[in-house]
Amino acid sequence: DPFYFSRFNQERDKFIALQLKEIMGIKEKIDEKKLKIKFNLKPVILIIFFLLIFLICFLIIKKAKNSISPYKGNIKKIHSILKFYIYKFKKIYIPFPDKIGWLAWSNRIKDTGLIKELYINKSVKIINKTFFSNTKPTNRDVKYLELLKRKLKI
Repeated sequence: DPFYFSRFNQERDKFIALQLKEIMGIKEKIDEKKLKIKFNLKPVILIIFFLLIFLICFLIIKKAKNSISPYKGNIKKIHSILKFYIYKFKKIYIPFPDKIGWLAWSNRIKDTGLIKELYINKSVKIINKTFFSNTKPTNRDVKYLELLKRKLKI
């Protein structure tokens, strides 16, 4: 029986039987619907579903992290603006504040006359509030320091 081997595997039975019939010259009408390989969408849909769930969870966690400490970003911004100030004033030979202190640093800046005393006093208050007390900086504080940064021309 030439079709003996095709009986072991029912899934491949159709293909083996067709091959054997072609070899033996038996003409039979081929049903193309049976020969088509079925594409299963279930795994693809499951993968997309789990990726969406993962993305939603990630966004929720990120939002929760930001809502827990919204001032962390303000502190980073103020820190970067202060670095800018410190290195700008280093160019005109004002030592770093960690060597002479913040008040002495601000007094030396006042002595240069490059910035109005009112601006310097407000900036020092923001610096003290941000780094030396429990008060958190506001968005208004950050905007003030950024505005002063734009005005500063050294």
